Amino acid sequence: MTIQEFVLSQPTMGINGWVKAIEESGLQKYEDTIINCAIHFDRITVNHSATFDKECINLFKEFS
Repeated sequence: MTIQEFVLSQPTMGINGWVKAIEESGLQKYEDTIINCAIHFDRITVNHSATFDKECINLFKEFS
């Protein structure tokens, strides 16, 4: 199965769903390529109502 076939065989889902599907399939080695392919085929959904913990965002900035 090619990466394209893998991506197109999956439902459209959020990034966390993609990471989980990749891990469950043992394809971590190809994660970046799979995510880029999913973006190309518009297979990643975005939750526009998601909220982020401000402390977590500030913590990330400290380590950047």
